Amino acid sequence: MVLAKLKEHNLSEASHAELLKRAEEMRAHYFQRIYTPVNATVADNIFDGFVETAIEMRDNRHRCDKNIGRHCGWCDYEPLCRTELTGGDVEFVMRTEFAEDDPEGYRRTKRSAKLKVVNE
Repeated sequence: MVLAKLKEHNLSEASHAELLKRAEEMRAHYFQRIYTPVNATVADNIFDGFVETAIEMRDNRHRCDKNIGRHCGWCDYEPLCRTELTGGDVEFVMRTEFAEDDPEGYRRTKRSAKLKVVNE
């Protein structure tokens, strides 16, 4: 790369000998190539799992597990999940907490006030 740039700018290799020497010495640190053969069995198993998950998602698209817990606190859609789980009025929550015509409306809900400050 250094040689290519020297030639591109019509610079002498002799006058940049120290730079070339340093680049050569550091080559192993910056351009390490580690051969890692792909294990076909591992790749096939991972891909099979991916396909099985995709098929399950396709076939069970109406299934919606509700596992609401502390991990939901970060999600702006948590009120919808909780309302649906408890049999509440989902349409009301959507109407009052989400702006249908504003793609950034979810940022203005109470739950994401911190996000709004960070993103501005």
